[in-house]
Amino acid sequence: MPNPLPFRKEDAIKVPILSVKQPIGTFYIATIGAKDAADICSAEWRHADFDTRDELEEYIGIQRPLNKKRIEEIKKYVKTWDATFPNSIILAVRPDYYFIESESTMYIKRDSHSTNIIDGQHRLAGFDSESGNDFQLIVALFPELELEEQAYIFSVVNTKMTRINPSLSQDLYAFATLDTPEKLAHNIARDFNRDIANPWYDKIKMLGHRDAGSSAVLSQSTFTREIIAYIYNPKRAYEIRDFLHRTTNNRSTLSTFYSENEAERFIFWKPYVDGKDKYIYSVLKNYFAAVKEVYSQEWDDAHQILTKTTGYSALMHVLVNVYRLGLSKKDLSQDFFVSLFVKAKSSNKVKNFISTNYNPGKVGEKKLSDDFLNGMELINENET
Repeated sequence: MPNPLPFRKEDAIKVPILSVKQPIGTFYIATIGAKDAADICSAEWRHADFDTRDELEEYIGIQRPLNKKRIEEIKKYVKTWDATFPNSIILAVRPDYYFIESESTMYIKRDSHSTNIIDGQHRLAGFDSESGNDFQLIVALFPELELEEQAYIFSVVNTKMTRINPSLSQDLYAFATLDTPEKLAHNIARDFNRDIANPWYDKIKMLGHRDAGSSAVLSQSTFTREIIAYIYNPKRAYEIRDFLHRTTNNRSTLSTFYSENEAERFIFWKPYVDGKDKYIYSVLKNYFAAVKEVYSQEWDDAHQILTKTTGYSALMHVLVNVYRLGLSKKDLSQDFFVSLFVKAKSSNKVKNFISTNYNPGKVGEKKLSDDFLNGMELINENET
């Protein structure tokens, strides 16, 4: 423990602490205001200077390059009405930059070199010295850890902790009160999976797993992700939630959220804003019912990929093209979609729906969607 006090108290942040004893040793839990936290942390990644310490830091990834897009998302998120970071940020406090005055009080020098960020650098980078202290952060403070110990903690946090199943994350939208695109997509997945007259009946693995006796082949998260991408850019999820909360869940007020040119990228944005959930449901049902009608044998064959991730994603890529064609003809009926898939099938452009023809992943998805569009004699709008 540094002694005597290595800096003036006036130059430090007074932190109330609670000691925690674990096999690794004693560390401290505290709450620190966002501005204060930003002042004592440096989230800038240091390039290796080719000495052992910096090479090790670069190798183990404790100080990873910051993702600028992610930081911008966090900066927007922390300004929303219900922003929260309930999990702790882990900091290693450097020697000569702290002083423990008592069992309940620590002083940390107000200096960006006072701590090394073990976990939480993107969260911290969402704040800066201009931030206020009203947003308090939970921090775990580890005094004078050797770099190897920091690396060990980093490894445990990032590899040993259980990550939430993405389908469970989607399913939790059932309890949401705000009419976000995610909630709409969840409702569509749930209803499609329950409706015996729907082509997706019992084919979606709700919560990411398949119940005994179920024929589900596609995860809920995969199913909803493609729908959400046609409503808006999910990277703006925090902004949408905040907007809806501040306008008493009034979707119509989102009409100015995107410019007209931006909104054209998302075929279901306007129906979503206008509250036409049944319309979106109907279009998707007609579309996939047409696929099942034309490819009935392949649709129910578990050995083929049409209802698996590759097939589903490819069909969703095709949807934007046939949807816009249908709008121009004022016809989005099942029969309209059937006519296009019949044309694709008779063209022989589309091969058998097996993984050797369409490999799993983006390449296989694109190849299948291109084959459908070529068979329909349509241009791939995703490439224009």
